[in-house]
Amino acid sequence: MSELQEIRQAIKRIEKKQDKILALLKPGKSVTSFNAEDWVSAQEAIDILGRSMRTLYRLVDADQILCIKEGSVPRYFLPDIKKFKYRFMR
Repeated sequence: MSELQEIRQAIKRIEKKQDKILALLKPGKSVTSFNAEDWVSAQEAIDILGRSMRTLYRLVDADQILCIKEGSVPRYFLPDIKKFKYRFMR
């Protein structure tokens, strides 16, 4: 295995650990992950939760789900959505 392949594998392992750590963060803290797959649109978030847009807004206001704006488009942190669904909506 070449040195470049070893470095790529190490980076993948680090990214997986980073994702696990970020999923454990409490909503509202700063997040350093801006991987596209970690952030979803409002429609995707309400489809995952199976709840209304108003409920999504309430969860964001209550700091249960992290929301950032990408320009003028809100994006919701997928690990927070999954964590909330797992804990409260079985």
